[in-house]
Amino acid sequence: MAERPEFDVPDAISYQRLRRHLAHASPDPVPSPADDPALDELLRRYAEVSQELLKQLQAVQQGADAGCRGDRQLMALGALGAHVQMGLMALRGCQN
Repeated sequence: MAERPEFDVPDAISYQRLRRHLAHASPDPVPSPADDPALDELLRRYAEVSQELLKQLQAVQQGADAGCRGDRQLMALGALGAHVQMGLMALRGCQN
């Protein structure tokens, strides 16, 4: 059986609740000039791979391949695409 994390992460959060958290969040500290170059490289590669994955998912959903896939597969790929897009948005948010 998998270990539970040290803290509970909710399965979902509403947009309204997220906005309330954001309104009461303290400002982020200024990042230190000594950034981790290895982490920066991994995040850069993550962004590139994620963008390529989104292009491929869009092509599958719009192209001839969509006829070969079942409705559940297309829905799952759409959900995956939404999560990849949210990951890219989060990445942009932490870089700004």
